[in-house]
Parts: sequence; C-alpha cells; structure tokens
Amino acid sequence: MLDGDSGLAAAAAAVDQGDLGHYSAVSLATEVLADAYGLEGDDALALLRAHAFSTGQALNEVGTAVLRAEINLNPAADAATGRDDDNYGHAD
Repeated sequence: MLDGDSGLAAAAAAVDQGDLGHYSAVSLATEVLADAYGLEGDDALALLRAHAFSTGQALNEVGTAVLRAEINLNPAADAATGRDDDNYGHAD
C-alpha cells in the first residue's frame, strides 16, 4: 500500500487529519516497519507491541508515532547500541 517516502508522508498526513479510512495506524505502521527493515509482518507487529508494552503507551499511540516519524524502532540500532534506557525510541 505504501510507496516509499511519499507513502509514509501520505500516511502521516492521514493520521494528522484523522482520515485513515479503513486502515488503522497500527496496520500502517506495521507495514512501514516491515518495509523499512525487511521484517515479516508478524515481527514488525511484535516490535510495535514490545515498544508499547515497555513504554506503557497504547499500541495505537505507538503506531501513530511511527507514522509521524516521532520514534525510531529500528531493531538493528538497538542491537548496535545496546541501549535499553527509558528514552530509547523517542525522538528528542
């Protein structure tokens, strides 16, 4: 569904306008993560769920933040940095 950066920009605009149609922020963010990091859909969704659980956020809030590029959930960055602090994944 999403087409590179233009697709992400369109999804972010749809989130801001509250006009996702029949898609949810979670399903779109799952697709964004899968495409960006070469993950299977189940793994991308697990990444979203893990972040939501570890930060105490609602899953929909995390999906929306991914679409707005407010957080970075790159699994390779976590492995490379070894970061596990409370602010990991949040844009400053």
